[in-house]
Amino acid sequence: MIARFLKVGLIGLLPFLPGCMIPQTPAPIQKIEQSTSVEEKQEKLEEKVNVEKQKTGGDQKIEGREKDNLGEKKNEKEKFLEPYLDFNALEFLGARNEATNESYLRNRLYVGAGLCVGPIHLNYSSTNDLDDLDHATYFGRHVPGIGLRDGNQLLMGVVKTTDREVLDAKIGIRDKWIPGKIGYGYLDLSFDEKAGNLTFLVGRNFGEKFFVELYNDTEIPFHGEFNPVQYNEIQPGYKISEKVDLTARVEVPEFDLDQAVYMIGVRVNLP
Repeated sequence: MIARFLKVGLIGLLPFLPGCMIPQTPAPIQKIEQSTSVEEKQEKLEEKVNVEKQKTGGDQKIEGREKDNLGEKKNEKEKFLEPYLDFNALEFLGARNEATNESYLRNRLYVGAGLCVGPIHLNYSSTNDLDDLDHATYFGRHVPGIGLRDGNQLLMGVVKTTDREVLDAKIGIRDKWIPGKIGYGYLDLSFDEKAGNLTFLVGRNFGEKFFVELYNDTEIPFHGEFNPVQYNEIQPGYKISEKVDLTARVEVPEFDLDQAVYMIGVRVNLP
């Protein structure tokens, strides 16, 4: 009886003995540890994927920068060779010559264009006059030049022609810095073995509509008497629109108003 009681008591005490505890909780703990391990693996996998995405994105960004750099280099290459148009216009003016009492139509074509090649600047400009659309009355002043791209000076040639022949040819320097201090225009100093020449065009805008241009051509001979030959123009104008100006011009040889030519009409600014 006592032995049976002890046997039952020992069996009842088994769960409370240190070495004989029934493993009721380890299974859930193992499950938690297993789930935690799976979650950690999943997080590590997601982190790895994110890292790969970031790397891929970084590569794409770098590739984008490289493409941008290629675009910039392409633009720089395009700018290396850069043509442009300068002042281009055509005038239709009714003219009256005081010396001959003749009236006629005067057309003047302004031409200006250039090409920048790296640091070099090539330029051409001219004025071309014609009376009553008669080619026999043609007179042109042509100025090709070369200089630095960002400079205000050009080494140039000046060639004056009719429809049949070259009247005069000189070499010299064109400066735009001095006229630029006043408004716009150019200052030409040229010479040949016979004479030197000073020619300038200076224009200035007054407000948004009104402008005035002054032109002078002075020829100074190197031999014989000092007797400069001068030709002058004054030309005010009013901008009717972006493309059309109402303008007048007075041409005065030797400052002699008896030989002056008075004109009025329109100037059409070309692209």
